[in-house]
Amino acid sequence: MTSIRGDELTFAYNGDDVLQRLTIEAHPGQVLAIIGPNGVGKTTLLRLLAQTLAPREGHVFLGERDLADLSQRAVARDLALAPQEDPATSLTVAEVVALGRAPHRGWLLPLNPHDQAVIEAALARTGLAPLRERRVSALSGGERRRVVLARALCQEPHVLLLDEPTAYLDLRYQTQVLHLVADLAHRDGLTVVLTLHDLNQAALYADRLALLSDGALVATGAPDQVLTADNLSRAYGLPVQVSVHPIYGTPLVTPVIDTPDR
Repeated sequence: MTSIRGDELTFAYNGDDVLQRLTIEAHPGQVLAIIGPNGVGKTTLLRLLAQTLAPREGHVFLGERDLADLSQRAVARDLALAPQEDPATSLTVAEVVALGRAPHRGWLLPLNPHDQAVIEAALARTGLAPLRERRVSALSGGERRRVVLARALCQEPHVLLLDEPTAYLDLRYQTQVLHLVADLAHRDGLTVVLTLHDLNQAALYADRLALLSDGALVATGAPDQVLTADNLSRAYGLPVQVSVHPIYGTPLVTPVIDTPDR
């Protein structure tokens, strides 16, 4: 399996730095969750790692290979990005998921038995097998999110990048998707990097966290090292209490706010 490293990454929109000399690394068999307030560059960082955006400065490495030296097809054989954008298409679920085989087969070659097996496995692992013949345009937002994930799994990547994989999902499917993400890392050995807003889910499912604020890393490390009251108050501008989850033993973050009268 393959690690991924962003080295001294800087990126700017319209001349304004969004990320400043940021270095981040993720390893096989682990889930790295990128957390932080809205607008601090979480999605931008993920897109830099995927090479769908080019850094103004810095480099991204898959293992020891600089992604700038690789073709898009070569990158896609090792790395898959599941973006926030839903696939707006009249194709069926199975047809969209099958597009993940393109880096291995090209666009014109027919699917072989291995391809078919990979597609079926991706549909099964994301709970989409019963919906395989449904048109994606007729699905709910949560179902489309699972289609995006299944298509990424079809690439058979060594590195999986997920932008808000629980967006639009209800509690049941959030739990299922995050269990699957952890399983892909811990059982299958993938390197998984995802963005999350829910700090308590990040504490529960991620092995390591990277907390961003104002285009820089506030802290990186194990959840109990990153999710401290000082770090979170600094990043979010809001007092928080960090306790221990009574069931799982992970950090449990609670905002300290004035509650309305009831």
